[in-house]
This record gives sequence, C-alpha cells and structure tokens, in this order.
Amino acid sequence: MNLDDIVVVGITGGFASGKSTAAKIIAERGFKVIFTDDRAKFLMNENDKIKQKIITAFGNEAYIDGKLNNQYLASLVFGEDKESVKRREKLESIVHPAVIDDMIGLIEEYASFGDKLIFVESAILFEAGISDGFDYIINIAAPKDQRVKRAVEHRNFSEQDAIKKIQSQMSDEERAGLADFSIDNNKTVKDLQQSIEFLLPILTHLPPKNFENDENE
Repeated sequence: MNLDDIVVVGITGGFASGKSTAAKIIAERGFKVIFTDDRAKFLMNENDKIKQKIITAFGNEAYIDGKLNNQYLASLVFGEDKESVKRREKLESIVHPAVIDDMIGLIEEYASFGDKLIFVESAILFEAGISDGFDYIINIAAPKDQRVKRAVEHRNFSEQDAIKKIQSQMSDEERAGLADFSIDNNKTVKDLQQSIEFLLPILTHLPPKNFENDENE
C-alpha cells in the first residue's frame, strides 16, 4: 500500500490524562496502535547504543542490573529549574530520534499489511516537533486534580512528584488548541469509551492530508 493512502492519527495528552487508556480502547476495537511511550522504554532498556549514551550523559546510576533506573532519571529531568530542563532536553535528544525511527518503521509495516488507519500514542507529539507528520491529532484532557489523583492511586507517584511532572509538560489548553479533536476525560472509563466510539466512525471517513500540497500553498 502507498503510504500516501493511509491516515495516521496521533493520540496525545498530558501525564495521567488517560491517553493510554484511550489508545487501548481504540486498539480493542481492532485498530493498529503504536504506543511510543512503551517503545521508548523498550529502546532505553534494550538498545545498547541508547543505553551507553544515557550512561555517558547521566552516569552508571541510570541503570540497575542492566535495567533503566526510572526513579533516578525522573529525579534528574522532571522539574522547571534550569538544570532539570537542560537534563530533560539532553535525554530527549538521545531518545526521541530513535523512537521516531521506530515509529516510522512500524507505520510502514502496518501499512504493508493493508491497514488504512493507524494510531500513534505519545505524550510529546507537539513537544518533539513531529505533529506535522500526522494527518489528525486527538488530545485527551483531564483536570489537574484528577490527573494527580490518578498518578498517586494507580502509578505509585507522590503528589509532589505528580505535580512536578505535570508542570514540566505542555498545558491541556495548549494541546487542545493545536489538536484536531479534544476529548475531556473527566468522568468514567465508560464515558471515555463512548466519546471514542463516537469519534472513530468520523476518523474512518476522513481523507489523508496532502502534505506536499500543504507545503506548496
């Protein structure tokens, strides 16, 4: 299949907004979904070149018994002080290019199988500067207090660490302004399912964007 004939939809949202839950709901409906956050974790744990770059940048403490020391890295990169921002940008410069290459490879693979609508879940579509490569983008939003509560109850985050991570990211308002569709995930999972089931038939009938023509306008 020609890649120009497929529609690639980004699913984004802030930390603990429910974007991964939304992506899983879409996957359960039979669509191919690439979970880039999971792919990033896989690459950071299994790709020797990336591991060595992270160790060089952040020290041997970045790994414990060959596995990524998430708590240690989080303590270094999540924060708004200049040093935290600088370290976060360094980590992103190591991981993002590899994740993008991995994502493109998976899109090409799924397209070769005949999939015409492919989804990509990522928290940083806009921050990584790759949003223009998607036909459409769905933003999953939720109030800050709900996101903090979810992080504490389901992800073993302290309230302080959850707030720090949320503040290190783009705001819901900014994402909603840039996305093509925005879903408020401020109620139950069932409500989120209903919103997605309303949107999916619309997406299946939307045409791919003609990026070449857009650039020439």
